[in-house]
Amino acid sequence: MDMSQLRRTLFLVLAVITIGIAPAMASNHLKGDSKTDKKAAPKTGPDAPPSVTTTAPVKVEITTFTQLHDGDTVNFTATVVNTGSATVARVPWAIRDVKGNQNLAEGTQENLRPGGTFDMTARWTKVKVTKTESFFFEAYVDPTGKVLKNTALIEKQIKKATVVIMYVAPFNPAKPGF
Repeated sequence: MDMSQLRRTLFLVLAVITIGIAPAMASNHLKGDSKTDKKAAPKTGPDAPPSVTTTAPVKVEITTFTQLHDGDTVNFTATVVNTGSATVARVPWAIRDVKGNQNLAEGTQENLRPGGTFDMTARWTKVKVTKTESFFFEAYVDPTGKVLKNTALIEKQIKKATVVIMYVAPFNPAKPGF
């Protein structure tokens, strides 16, 4: 059997498994075992209540992390979206000042539905510098990594931003020049 035939056979086997067995397993799972499970099958359709989960398949991502400078204040906003298929009961979040080793803001968003979004925000006051310096900030969903079993790529769970503060030497009229 050459490589091309092997690929076709493997593809066919996977297709049969996916098409034949997965729906049957899902159907049995939804019906329950009538001998041991006395609960009614879950309601489905547009009127069904949302499923709430804190385990897989959770897929919560940060789509944007922006900064807006207003004088000596920097306002950070990170938009979070549930790209998974179930409502997530709790989404902890934080925006962190890496250099200062502290959270600027943190919180928990409750009951984030599939496709639902929320913004996390924080403010930071610029510091006086004696040389040009860079300051680093990170926005996280599930900062401890212990609440969600998030299946989103790690780069979508953490976003980074840098603020550069330029040092401008005071003008000294006794030493004109560039």
